[in-house]
Amino acid sequence: MRLICIAMIFVLSLPAMSQPLQPLESNRKGVEILRKSLKAYGGQGAIDSMRLAFKMHNSRNISRGQSLAAHRPFEPYFAYYDFMIDRPRGIEWEARKSSIAGFVFENNIIYKNGKAINYDPLLKQYSEFNGNSIANSMTYLPHNIIITALRAPLSVRYIGDQLLGKDDVYCITYSTGNNLDNVFIDKKTHYIVKLQRMSAGTAGEELNEFFFKNHRKVGRLAIPESTDVVRHSSVYGSITNNYAFFDFAPDFTIDTSWLRAPSDYKLADYSYRKNFEVRQLAKDIYLLENITNSRGQWSYNVLFVVMDEYVLVAEAPLNSATTDRVLAKIKEVAPDKPVKYLVQSHHHDDHLGGIRSYIAEGTTIITTANNVDLIQKMAKVSFNAFPDRLAQNPKAPVIETIRNKKHVIKDQNHEVVIRYWSQPTRQ
Repeated sequence: MRLICIAMIFVLSLPAMSQPLQPLESNRKGVEILRKSLKAYGGQGAIDSMRLAFKMHNSRNISRGQSLAAHRPFEPYFAYYDFMIDRPRGIEWEARKSSIAGFVFENNIIYKNGKAINYDPLLKQYSEFNGNSIANSMTYLPHNIIITALRAPLSVRYIGDQLLGKDDVYCITYSTGNNLDNVFIDKKTHYIVKLQRMSAGTAGEELNEFFFKNHRKVGRLAIPESTDVVRHSSVYGSITNNYAFFDFAPDFTIDTSWLRAPSDYKLADYSYRKNFEVRQLAKDIYLLENITNSRGQWSYNVLFVVMDEYVLVAEAPLNSATTDRVLAKIKEVAPDKPVKYLVQSHHHDDHLGGIRSYIAEGTTIITTANNVDLIQKMAKVSFNAFPDRLAQNPKAPVIETIRNKKHVIKDQNHEVVIRYWSQPTRQ
């Protein structure tokens, strides 16, 4: 039922097309077109035998989720990638370097037979995890879109023909996981011109559009020379990122010695982290540790204070489902006290994403003035496909802003002092 809801939203957003076929016929024709497209990209045999190295550069990439600014214009960040794929031996390598909001990240990730190793040259450590392939590879290898669609053939529907700019295209829709995709395939070349992906995130239902440009043959495969990705959101507006691909080297063979960590690297060990639990720091002060049960480099904690008549919480990480788990744990400690205040430090996606459940709870949000408009927009976004508690019972957020760099919450036995510190604004 959820996927049907998404389909109704998404299909209605498309321009007018030819009269749709009956379901069985539209499924048959959609699958037929996808198979022709796969053949145009080189066919399954060429994909399975692919040995390829190339580079990718984000010529324009916007760090919306980690920008120093809460509002447009968001900061751009740079990212460079080296990709190496050796399909016959089931090995893929991804070397990436990026800078976001002044932080530099560098990772070398190698995948083999469902396992992956992430090498961090900055920390001189490595970690192991389950993984089959380079993430988001459809951005530069659009044949993976075709393969994904053909793995769910019963969801495939041919919608009709459309003129997309100067291109006469087929439009096909299919569903995978919690996403619904529309793929536009050039009727002459059978290459993908555009992909539309509808998904639900912390900022509501979003539409991502991928535009694949200037396909060229590299060995037996067809690969675009660039991809533009446009992300449409009712909270953040539309943001465009550009990806360019170059230095293609077919018949590239990965050196298997790369599967072994350098001698000066240590295995990252986060086994000291306990599962999601409450730790008392002092009288009436508690820390919810590792709220996602992470065993990786990144984890999140939430602080809360049990006041005389209510509870004060600091931070709303990740998403509504995470906040619901946090609230349930808080109510185990203070079952008869409402969560009256949430202190929200800043606007980054991973710290703000769970705020909607606090709004649904009726919690007053304490934050800085530059976050108010963002929080108000997040409270209004559409969650028709996967409704959270706020979507089921909409209400406006209650917000208090910190003034004069200091905000005090107190009762007879407690005093919480919230101080506001900010970096100088970049010009």
